[in-house]
Amino acid sequence: MSAPERPPINKDEVEDLRRLFFDKYSADEGGGIFDDRDIDRVRADDNYLHGFLMIGKMNKQDALTKMVDALKWRKEWGINDLTFEAFPDWALQIGGLYSRGKDKVGRKILWFKVATHKKDASRAEWVKKYIAFWLDKLHKENPGENIVLVEDMTNAGLANMDMDVIGFLIKCLELRFPAVVGMLYVYNMPWYLNAIWKIIEKLLSEESKAHIKFLFGDDVQQYVSKDHLPPHMGGTDTYQWVWPPPDNEDSVEEISILQNTMDETFEQASDNLSSPAPSDSPPDSPPGGSGDIVNGTEAVTNGDVRIPPKNQVVKKVTFSPDTEDNENRDHSMLSTSSTLSRLKQRKSAKKSKIKDVARGPLLTIRPGEQLTFNPAPVRDEDPSTVDPSLVLSLTNTTDKKIAYKVKTTTPDRYRVRPSAGPINPGASINITITLLSGNQEEVAKDKFLILSTELGEVIRTPAELSNYWRRVPRGNIVEHRMRCQYNLPSIQEMEFKWIREHMLAMSKNLETVKAHSASLESRTYRLQMILRIQLFCIFVLTLVCGMWLMGWIDVDGVEGVCPAGQQSNAAEHYTKVFNHTPV
Repeated sequence: MSAPERPPINKDEVEDLRRLFFDKYSADEGGGIFDDRDIDRVRADDNYLHGFLMIGKMNKQDALTKMVDALKWRKEWGINDLTFEAFPDWALQIGGLYSRGKDKVGRKILWFKVATHKKDASRAEWVKKYIAFWLDKLHKENPGENIVLVEDMTNAGLANMDMDVIGFLIKCLELRFPAVVGMLYVYNMPWYLNAIWKIIEKLLSEESKAHIKFLFGDDVQQYVSKDHLPPHMGGTDTYQWVWPPPDNEDSVEEISILQNTMDETFEQASDNLSSPAPSDSPPDSPPGGSGDIVNGTEAVTNGDVRIPPKNQVVKKVTFSPDTEDNENRDHSMLSTSSTLSRLKQRKSAKKSKIKDVARGPLLTIRPGEQLTFNPAPVRDEDPSTVDPSLVLSLTNTTDKKIAYKVKTTTPDRYRVRPSAGPINPGASINITITLLSGNQEEVAKDKFLILSTELGEVIRTPAELSNYWRRVPRGNIVEHRMRCQYNLPSIQEMEFKWIREHMLAMSKNLETVKAHSASLESRTYRLQMILRIQLFCIFVLTLVCGMWLMGWIDVDGVEGVCPAGQQSNAAEHYTKVFNHTPV
């Protein structure tokens, strides 16, 4: 089954849709309900409008309704303002969604690693925005072209199936980013998720179902070559998403800056070469400085500098030294140089290591610049109650007593013990800082401030220390600022922790069931004993009464048990009922 071909753009239909939109919203460009950048896109991008015509089945009124809804959603979610820096570190570091390689048709591949996602209501909004960010990014980078979404379900289970996120993804593919995804390949879906797929299938339109294909094992190699597939799909691409990018790799932003600068610079240089210099000298040998160009402008291709082969002839081209063109060329070269210098500074800043020790006039602080919280190890007790913590060491390097105090920008997120106190000359103190559970996402925005000052009087109580800090002149206080970082656990650690948490919960539930079962068993046993006693009593009573009525009991020998008159009455009653005389 192959996906339907993308119909060609009908310029007249697109123009009619554009006119309908601006006839309705031309008064105030949408009255603030649309992003101005999206309005410009509607005005200039035929492919974008053609996508809405496709999902509207070429009905312009339906296409207009869907387009207006999509534009309102883009403004509400701030899609045009999303960048990598807008997302928390965990969303970037987990590697659950990224673009890499192309399929055999030449379409870019967006990889979705389902096993990396765990259902978490507190993170759902960020996950949705990250999906929208990547779809919008690839849509803008490849106008008029489809992409391929590979939903890799290797090692995925029920815990990874978030129906809320799946529903959002379906809505994005069908309505928010029309005709962007040409094919959705679902790879290695476990058999026990078929029931969930039946639910998802009901949410899809017939047109969308035609763009979905389920692949297993080496089937994916029919659509994507091995050099663009990871090893577990039989490929040779060992790429792993890493954030932030390694120091030896330029970021996308740096490459873009350098590419644009080089394009502008060499375009100006090419213009200078093509225009004659104002000089009285012959055209083939004008006076002035000289520069090397290989075969005219062939050494520059798409903004990239190509080094000529050794056997290639290098032509000499000279420029007039005092012309305005040379000034522009020098300025553009200087701009390129400054850009390269700025990129080098950014890369060198990345490579700078975090100091382990900060030595101040009063204290030596370890760690020196950054408080790094690592996930707490999983223990036998409830993992949710184990919070990440670290130790901050302060050493008094003076011959006087020092008072210290620890502050943070987010006191509700941390527990600091002890947060203030004195330090004797040459002594050290260890401060335990605990990151409270449920707040790891915003740790990178937090800061800590270590205050220290000479202690000029005897302090006996925390109240006296607090009063002392109020009286200390600000000029006598030494401040040291520290940033925070939370290292996300690896996928294996997260899965192991998730398994341990669920195993612990199951163990607790099993203990509860056992307790209820033991209680029920005890109650059942007591009821059985009572029932048995009651049945025994009834049996004995019935037996005695029967024997008495039959006259098998010799009551003459038992005085006071059954008087003679009552025995005679009983015998007469028996005779009347059964019409015979007992033996």
